[in-house]
Amino acid sequence: DVGDGAMSEMAVAGTDFRALRTVWISHIHFDHIGGLFAVLGLRLQNRLTAPLTIYGPPGTKDIVKSLVEAMRLSARSGFGVPGEEAIDPATGISVVELKNNDVVELPGFKVRVAENTHYSFKPGTPDADFFRSLSFRFDLPDRSIVYTGDTGPSDNVAALARGADLLVTEMIDLDAIKVTMSNYAKTMEPQKFDMLMRHLTMHHLTTDEISALASKAGVKDVVVTHIAGGGAPDPSASGRYRNQIKKNYNGHVRIARDMDRF
Repeated sequence: DVGDGAMSEMAVAGTDFRALRTVWISHIHFDHIGGLFAVLGLRLQNRLTAPLTIYGPPGTKDIVKSLVEAMRLSARSGFGVPGEEAIDPATGISVVELKNNDVVELPGFKVRVAENTHYSFKPGTPDADFFRSLSFRFDLPDRSIVYTGDTGPSDNVAALARGADLLVTEMIDLDAIKVTMSNYAKTMEPQKFDMLMRHLTMHHLTTDEISALASKAGVKDVVVTHIAGGGAPDPSASGRYRNQIKKNYNGHVRIARDMDRF
């Protein structure tokens, strides 16, 4: 996923963004795609044309097409020097839309896809038939890594993660988020507030649910990231989350921080 600031963090981590060849998008909420424009824009400004494949759920093609169109004026202006030839911002970029149970074979690794439960549209509606939220399993020569993306409890994700070396999971601190959201309740219409709270409570994983997922799947290690509601303001939060997850799970649990490596 490429949330806002993803490319800046790549630079801080010492990674050469020019070597980027694939992007994997779990779903199209803005906190997971807000940095995609920067990925494409940096390629343009550095005049890169090497292949870049963006994998994601249905809708990804339309999003990338729109971002490329938004770049065309900048591409036309270039650096504003005489004799410069404009680059088509679409050069080298391809998009592959994925669905449940897809398998992508790439040199040196394989990626398996599972649809999760971050959405719960009414069955049979156009949105239920179109929108997908995905989890990925990266099987590498030396280990397997599962990335949940955003999800509620999901048998599909548990099956995808079975026996994995590393589970990278999102998390929600419901107690903290309810305190935060109580401030919004004063200014939001009750119906909109209830809808938002249903999403937060149904479509994310609590520490107990992460514990159950990791135990059921038999993963070796767990890394918790993308924490909604809690974290940095509370210095005891990481230890508390770790202890709660380890109630029913015997593996190693780490609460991620920016620039951690695993």
